[in-house]
Amino acid sequence: MSFSLSSWFDARFFKTGNNAPLTGGKIYTYLAGTTTPVATYSNDSGTTNTNPIVLDADGRANIYLDDSVAYRFILKDANDVTQKDVDNVRSGKNSIILKVQTMADLRALVGSDTINAVDMLGYYVAGDGGANSFRWDAASGAADNNGSVIKPTSVTGVGRWKSIFKQYNPNQFGAKGNGADNDTVAVIAALAATPTNSYVVGQGQSVYSISSRVDVTNKRLKDIVFSYSSGSSSLVLIGNSQLINTTIYVNTTAPAFSNPLCGAVNLHLADGAIIDGLYIPDGSSVVGTRVGIFCSSLASNVTVKNCTMDYIAWPLLYNDDTAFVSNIRVVDGVDYSSQSIGKGLNVTNCSFGASNKLQNGDGLEINCPQKRFSDVVVSNCIVNKAVGFAGHGANGIGLGFANIDGLLVTGCYIKNCDGSGGGLHCENSKGVIFSNNMIVDCWKGIGIGDDGDDIVISGNTVIRSEEAVQIVGVATPVRNLSFVGNCIIDTVNYPFAATNLDGALISDNLFRNNGVAINAFITLLQTGALGTLNIRILDNIFRIDNGINSFVFGKSGTVLGVHSAGNIFNGVINNNIAGYIALIRTVGVSEDHYNNIGASATSMNVTLSGTPVGYLSGLAGNLATDLSAGVIYRHNGTNWIPRVGGVVKNTTANRPTLSATDIGVQYFDTTLDADGKPIWWTGTAWVDATGLVV
Repeated sequence: MSFSLSSWFDARFFKTGNNAPLTGGKIYTYLAGTTTPVATYSNDSGTTNTNPIVLDADGRANIYLDDSVAYRFILKDANDVTQKDVDNVRSGKNSIILKVQTMADLRALVGSDTINAVDMLGYYVAGDGGANSFRWDAASGAADNNGSVIKPTSVTGVGRWKSIFKQYNPNQFGAKGNGADNDTVAVIAALAATPTNSYVVGQGQSVYSISSRVDVTNKRLKDIVFSYSSGSSSLVLIGNSQLINTTIYVNTTAPAFSNPLCGAVNLHLADGAIIDGLYIPDGSSVVGTRVGIFCSSLASNVTVKNCTMDYIAWPLLYNDDTAFVSNIRVVDGVDYSSQSIGKGLNVTNCSFGASNKLQNGDGLEINCPQKRFSDVVVSNCIVNKAVGFAGHGANGIGLGFANIDGLLVTGCYIKNCDGSGGGLHCENSKGVIFSNNMIVDCWKGIGIGDDGDDIVISGNTVIRSEEAVQIVGVATPVRNLSFVGNCIIDTVNYPFAATNLDGALISDNLFRNNGVAINAFITLLQTGALGTLNIRILDNIFRIDNGINSFVFGKSGTVLGVHSAGNIFNGVINNNIAGYIALIRTVGVSEDHYNNIGASATSMNVTLSGTPVGYLSGLAGNLATDLSAGVIYRHNGTNWIPRVGGVVKNTTANRPTLSATDIGVQYFDTTLDADGKPIWWTGTAWVDATGLVV
């Protein structure tokens, strides 16, 4: 047995990307084409290496091979992440290793027992990024693929040059990578030659121009740049494929929105796919509606992270709406409309759009009205569209969801979304949590639509919206809402408006407006045959600064079972009546219950800086205190009247309207005496101290 130095591995190894020594790296050695371990040696005397061979601090190792054995080497880093997989490695004894300049030179060369290894220095010219290393396989009749398997020109039968590598770049298959010449065929060939779950990587500064669809099936593209040269250019991720640190220039006409593969990247029959670090830079020259990542067929358990898309109408879109586009779910002749797209989507640390650049469209939209979708998590993302809202309906939604079972949106920042859905919107969805998001300068901040159920909105901040929070059940009510711990700041119109809401806790929120006029802070409405029912409004802070006209509560239609307790109201309503606070405004008839004190569900006790008469609705037995006059009022079912023990000083015209049960109420009439003449209510008339009716 003889041992010779390996001819296929240098004695020192480096990290990909920064050329630092691969300290602690590991080389696993097997019989060629297998995973059967086989020994290597540290010297020509046959001292056996460990398997794996562990590289020293300088990335070095002594590696001698058995001259009679063909090896497979797998190089990994200290964490067992594979760096390279090289097959058919032999010692250099009795072999001649040639160097050729180009692929044309390799094709002109026929191997032999002694001429059985070639280093090719470039594809078209040496140093063009297409360098590769080959071994001669005299028995192979494999098809020539222009990159990893090469049939010499003069060979008519068997005999092929085979690359010793298992990871390729498109330059090794003839791509020029100059961004102009069409590299589609080379990219497809590199993917086809790459083993399952292995990488096709970019080469240096290469930009690969592709003109058609490229399928990535259970493969990985990494550190690579593409330029799309036609409307049919796209990447299609199938199975558990991955895009890692991929850049796509989509400077061309976008495919039709009705195309079931209309995305720059499409998910099709995908399960476990990962898109990490996708960058689609400024697409302002795109003609048409450009979609970044798209799926209309099947995709489950997909992860999208660390992606940036600028000036893309729909950066991420799942759509099964065949009512909108009839053939949207027909891919490669197969109709997937009878199936749900799937379940499982995790989107994190992504940026969609830049100020003044994102086109009309939604930042992220999952729209599955036909078969629904489930288990969606969106976290720590930024959606920043065009300048702040200028009109209803422009520029789309920030993050929009429809027909989702299980949805979490947390830690996101959403700005400048003018669409009717606003910054953050979902409808027909169940098990929804919106938490700790910030929504700024959007027409609508947070919207919940038809048939929402089990909705939690917590810890969010909405600043400068036309309608900060809008809950609307049109065909069916929204049920079981928890709205807790949110900050709603400077809303132009309606801070919180709910139509046909059944069961809600509105608690521990801050509603604050500074110099911005609004309608009621909380507006409860009913339309059609539905209703708004069973609402608890507890421990909120309502603050109005700078004397702006505002109300706390507003109501229209059938609103039943509303309970309010522990809320703090602070502010002034101007409205040409200085010094008055309008705490509660109700419109229409219903059972409003304000449980601030007392055991009765219908009791209410509020404080004002003026009279409640004409400003505050109530029920029989409710109490209101005028702090400016020191007067307590009691509601008799029709009107507010000063309570016995409290007095009011005013004119004859402003005497309260009392009933027969209000005997003894005292009033100081300033028309009868400038200092206020004391008079009393007998149950039928006002009399002075002498009993004279006055």
